This record gives sequence, C-alpha cells and structure tokens, in this order.
Amino acid sequence: MQRKLIHFLVASFIVAAPLSVATNFYGEEWAKYGRLTSTALIVLIALLCGVIGRIGRTTMAYIPFAALWCVSACWSTSPVWGLFYKGMFLLTFLSGVVLAAQSTQLENVQQSIRAVCLTAGCAALVAVALYIANPESSTRLDRLRLEGLNPNMLAQTAAPLAILCVYGALYDPRRASRRFAATSFALLVIVMVMSGSRGGFAMAMIGCGILIVPVAKRPGFLIVGAGVVFISAFLAVELMGGFESIRLFEELTKDTRSGIWSAGVRQFLERPVIGHGWYHKGNGWATFQNAYLQVAIETGVLGLSVIGIGLAGITRRWWIERRRVEKDKEMMPLVYLSGACIVASALHGIAETTFVLGTALN
Repeated sequence: MQRKLIHFLVASFIVAAPLSVATNFYGEEWAKYGRLTSTALIVLIALLCGVIGRIGRTTMAYIPFAALWCVSACWSTSPVWGLFYKGMFLLTFLSGVVLAAQSTQLENVQQSIRAVCLTAGCAALVAVALYIANPESSTRLDRLRLEGLNPNMLAQTAAPLAILCVYGALYDPRRASRRFAATSFALLVIVMVMSGSRGGFAMAMIGCGILIVPVAKRPGFLIVGAGVVFISAFLAVELMGGFESIRLFEELTKDTRSGIWSAGVRQFLERPVIGHGWYHKGNGWATFQNAYLQVAIETGVLGLSVIGIGLAGITRRWWIERRRVEKDKEMMPLVYLSGACIVASALHGIAETTFVLGTALN
C-alpha cells in the first residue's frame, strides 16, 4: 500500500511539475500546489514508515551539498523566498531518494519503473494529441510550446523519463511491459524533437546509450533501438512540417549560451567565496542555464568544492557497487541504470540549471 501511494504521488509530480510552469495553463497555480504537496507527502510517508533510514552511502555523499544549497539562502538578500525555493529543491531531491529507497527488491524497482513508463506514455500521448488538434496554438518559433510551457522544460521532463523507459523496454521481464515502455519512449522522442531542446535530447541519448552497453553484443537490440529513435524523429519532423523547421537540427551547433554564461561569471566574481546565497529577480529565481555556474554564483568556491566532492563520492560508490555485482546478470542492468541517470544529469547540468532546482525530474 505504501509503495503504491508513493508511485501515485510520483506520477502526480511528473504531471504537475511541467504544468506548474506552463504560463497559459489555466490550472498553473493548482499545479504548483500539486507539485509541492506531492513531494511533501512522499517525504512525510518516508519519515513515518522508516524509509529514510534506508538511505545508503551513495546518497549520503550528495546530502552535504543539498544541505549547503538550502542553507545558503540565509545569506541572500531575500532569505525567506530563498529558503522557500531551495526548500522545494530539497523536497524533490528527497522524494527521488525515497522512490529508490523503498525499492528493496528487484521486483520493486521494476514496479516503480512500470508506473513511471505508464505515466510518461500517457503524458506524451496527450502532448502529441494536443499538438495535432491545434498545431498553431501549440507552437512558437517552430518549437513545441504546449500551454505556454517552455520547450526546454518540456524536454527536461521527457529526457529522464525516456531513460527509464529504455530500461523498461530492455530489461523488464514482462513482454507486455517491455512493449509499452518502448512505445512510451517513442512518444517521448517525438516530444523532445518537437521541443527543439538540444540539452534535453542529448541528456536522453547519453543516458540511453549507457543503458544499451550490456546488450551491445546483441545487434538486434541495437538495430531495433536505432530504428525506434529514427522513426520517432522522422514522425516529429513530419508533424512540424519538414526538416527545415526543426530547431534541434537547424541550430544544433549554434551558440545560444555564451552571453548569459558571461553575465553569470561576472556575478560569481562579485562574491567568489560563498556566493550570493540565492540569486533572484524579485521573488523569483534568476537562473543562468548551467547548474555548476548557478552553484558558483550562489555558493561560491565553497559550494563548487562540496558538489565536486559529492559527485566524486557518488562516482566512487558506483564503481564499488559495479565491481560487487558484476557477475550478477539480474543486477548489472541496475548498475547501468544508475550510471545512466548520474552521467546524463551531470552532463545536462552544463546546458541547464534544473538539477539544482525543485521543478524538474532529473
């Protein structure tokens, strides 16, 4: 019962997170409350049921940064709002930890991923259907922008879901679940290509590439997987009206970050040791499209050192666990799943800020 409730709340977050920043969505405010409430309830359930006590050493390597990231709001020019926004990050982070910690058996992990694949597939299908029903109001500058949702946020939501769907498609023992996961992945690829987000698409492809390493000796899987990506991308191109209108291909190597990164470096140099605490405009977070630059701006060299140590600790623990279970054919796919999530999120942090915010899935 506890696990099913957590799955329901995770599904609620998956849906509410992007809708909470969709400016044209009439229920935007309710989605914000839903996003916050779902994470708060997940953490509360974990505390009441003792799930938090199952946190392992890998997670402990990242907790010092999570704590510093939240506390740093205290030395900002708006500590109350800073603590509120960074508190949302902490709740989202802990919710992800709880989702993993309550999965004490391999079957628990597979159940969790089935629930995620179901939610992802339905959400992606709705997104494609909304575009087909009204393409003009669903796009802006040849990018999918459903209900005013930022295309980058749309792709950042789809990317981690796509990684989990590939795991389900490759390793779920149930044939029906594998097929559904593959279908969900195809729909997510269509959404990502139509969004035109290079960072989100790259995140998904890097993570998925790591996941297929264990089946690399079986070319049939690779051919089918490549075919799914190609056909999905082709459908996205056709839906958007042709190759020339797809930003993902049109601006693949275009520099769209250096200006804002330069501005961020100037802010970092103003307070290089402990940073600004929380960098904001009014009562909203001002972000610089790079998670590590954001950490430098808000927590200075101190924060960069702590997150660097944390990521190094996570990498070390991953390598130790890999060596421990390398002869276990059932467990090795999980090792690659964790590696895919870690590497994809860490690299995605170069192009976007979301893995230090509380509004996104990664």
